Amino acid sequence: PTLLVLDDLHWADAESLRLLRRVAGGLAGTPAVLLVTSRVAPAEIGDALADAMGVIARLDPVRIDLGGLDAAAVADWASRRSGRHVALDVATALVGRTDGNPFYLTELVRFLVGKGALGDPAAPAWNRVPGGVRDVVRQRSRQLPDAAVEVLRAAAVAGRVFDVAVLDVLTGDPAAVADAVEGAQVLGLVDEEGPGRYRFTHALVRDALQEAVPSPTRARLHARVAAALEEVWAGRVGEVAADLAEHYRLAGPAHARSGWVLARRAAAEAASAAAYDEALRLATLAEELQALDPTTDDREREDVLVAVARALTRVGRPVDAWSPAERAARSALDRGDRDAAVAALLTVTEGMVWGWRAHPDYDDEAIELWGRVREMFSADDPAESGTWGVLTAAMPAEHLNRPGSSEVSTRLSDEAVAVVHRSSDRGRRELLTLRLAQVALLRPDLLHHRMPLSDEIVDLAARVGAPHDLAGALTARAQDRGELGRLDAAHSDVVRAHELAERHHLGQNLAVSGWCLALRLALEGRLEESERAIEDNEAFQATLAMSGYGIGLCQLSLVRDVQGRLAEMEPVLGEVRHFHPGLREVHALAMVRSGRHDDLRLLLGEW
Repeated sequence: PTLLVLDDLHWADAESLRLLRRVAGGLAGTPAVLLVTSRVAPAEIGDALADAMGVIARLDPVRIDLGGLDAAAVADWASRRSGRHVALDVATALVGRTDGNPFYLTELVRFLVGKGALGDPAAPAWNRVPGGVRDVVRQRSRQLPDAAVEVLRAAAVAGRVFDVAVLDVLTGDPAAVADAVEGAQVLGLVDEEGPGRYRFTHALVRDALQEAVPSPTRARLHARVAAALEEVWAGRVGEVAADLAEHYRLAGPAHARSGWVLARRAAAEAASAAAYDEALRLATLAEELQALDPTTDDREREDVLVAVARALTRVGRPVDAWSPAERAARSALDRGDRDAAVAALLTVTEGMVWGWRAHPDYDDEAIELWGRVREMFSADDPAESGTWGVLTAAMPAEHLNRPGSSEVSTRLSDEAVAVVHRSSDRGRRELLTLRLAQVALLRPDLLHHRMPLSDEIVDLAARVGAPHDLAGALTARAQDRGELGRLDAAHSDVVRAHELAERHHLGQNLAVSGWCLALRLALEGRLEESERAIEDNEAFQATLAMSGYGIGLCQLSLVRDVQGRLAEMEPVLGEVRHFHPGLREVHALAMVRSGRHDDLRLLLGEW
């Protein structure tokens, strides 16, 4: 059998194409396979190639349309090409820049290796265009009239995907736009994505065209693109608010106000659609642009800071959410607006699982701030007691890691619960108050004090709460039921919480229920499954910023001890033993398993 390969048929001369037609027609019944490759862009297919392809088509060939390489293939290829391991996330970023096109990949990887930036997609080099790619785009675009190239450069500034209607408004010459887009399509620079909407075939193509526009001109173009977008989308600006914010950002500081107002609006739209990562990006952009706007007032800054804090809690980063929430609250107090201060502080409690302080951190200034705001309300005034109660309930979370504060925490918790029980209201505020108060009662000696409250919270969350409220209430009750030895009932709560967390994409709740499920596997003797679950949960938790670090390590230590392998973990446990009392005890046990009794006696001192 023989394999005949003709690569890059679009570059073949007329004589070679005539030979192909004769050879292809005579292969029937012979032990041979003919493989030909060609580009499909109209500009690449001349008359002679079209005739040859027509002859081959009548022979009923197998036709395969080749797309770009996927991320797995790119990771393998780039690893071999560069001589170093290329992670899948880096490969995914390479696909995003090149669409898996082998030529663009080769040029980009060579460029990034030369800059020492292949492993870091956040490096500035990733936003630059390799010289070889720039040359190819320049060579292709030179086949177009100068006016068409100018339209394409404006389209590149408009975005990877652009609307003809926006270019029509931007240029004021629909006929020129139509000619430019048609020419670019023939050359394979753009593809049609829908009626009146086109997409540059590769991100690098768009970037090469955009780079050719001088920076001052490009900034003015971004402002003009934004104005054209607003005209085309009049009455529906909210649908393109994120794009508008980005264009105004790139237009320069003079447009900062328009940019942050639209970014804030887009963040609210994203949050309402449960796109919390996008909401965080846009709210952060709004905060950055406000810094460039001298007309921004305190209320506007507070609004954006609260939006940032809220988005951080929604993506499972309550620890990071405290800083913007605190800044907003202090600003509101400086204005004398106690209600705005309360709203800002309580942002960190939204979707709360355990709190916004990672062990062993505590903040005396934060404790003072909560107390200062609470003093502005009265527990005896029916119109203010609910707010007083929820602020009182939040304070134990601040005291939780503070040495010697257990009695203060318990007292504050009991005061907050008493306010709820004196009231006939049973809504979201009362649910939040009870959940916050529960945090102070997590000590083992308070189990029977806590258990009735756990049942009350689950019942109230099921009636008036959001999914994250019920998921958190169920895992909290599961802990209590586990301490009482009611493991099946605890597991039932965990499974319900995990299903809720998966269905509604609740990051913190997923991490907590994941720990519980991994522990259950270990208790059932399914140690390998438990170990895999712990590893997966640790990787997921690494994407969050929440309290609870070290739980996975403790769980793995349990598995290793059952396996008789805890001694292997002694060095790792020794490095982190000061982080939490539980880790100190596990490390001590690992030293016992290692036979290091004398060293342990020295470490522990007098017993």
